[in-house]
Amino acid sequence: MKTQPAVKLLLMSAVLLALVAVTRAEEPKDPFKKSSADSSGTIVLSGSGGGASEGSPAAAPEPILLLSLEEETFSLPIGEAFALLRKFPADADRYEELVRRVDAGKARLERLIRLRAVSGYETRARSVTELIYPAGYSANTEANKVGNAIPNEFKTREVGDTLNATPTLEPEGKTINLTLISERTRFNRYDGPDQYKVFHQPLIESHNFTTSISCRDGVPVLLGTFNPPSDNGLTAAQEQRVWLSFMTVRVLDMSKVRSTP
Repeated sequence: MKTQPAVKLLLMSAVLLALVAVTRAEEPKDPFKKSSADSSGTIVLSGSGGGASEGSPAAAPEPILLLSLEEETFSLPIGEAFALLRKFPADADRYEELVRRVDAGKARLERLIRLRAVSGYETRARSVTELIYPAGYSANTEANKVGNAIPNEFKTREVGDTLNATPTLEPEGKTINLTLISERTRFNRYDGPDQYKVFHQPLIESHNFTTSISCRDGVPVLLGTFNPPSDNGLTAAQEQRVWLSFMTVRVLDMSKVRSTP
């Protein structure tokens, strides 16, 4: 009977050890706890919550798709433009013919804009001058003396070239869907009755495209044509010309674009 307390003590110790073991087994694992097998100091994520398992390489990031957009606008006399559009039904052939004529001095390159963009993101090229002109005048204090009028309100108009575009490369890597707004604005002169020069307003010429197209990598596409007025005083020759605007989108090889390894 003298050994009974010792037996009870042993039984109680066994029960306590069992409880400690169960408690440790139920403790949640720390996902940022360093693995005992990892001696390099690298944190290994435990569990299967979508992360990489121990020893497996991390998933490669999504590639950045860089695109080059080039808008080129040519001009021809209206009769030659009509003949070119009928003779060459394909846009790529029309473009090549216009390039040949520019090289030969038989056509003019009127506008050239090139910019780069990431697929799916808006990009913008803007080269403008702010034209400020009077839009309101104070009351004339003396009858029939317009020269006494004083401007008291002004407006601002941007004059120059802009291109807004959002290109999206299709998964197959060759087709690009493109939404764009292309605008060309030019100041001509101040216009109004000669006897009221203080009230003259700017005469501004503007042309723009707002469109969505689908094109192939490196293949020129005709955006459209427009016809600037021939009697606006901006050109020496008063001939009616047609402007033909093309867009070429290219998928760039990043290994050749990067300047550093």
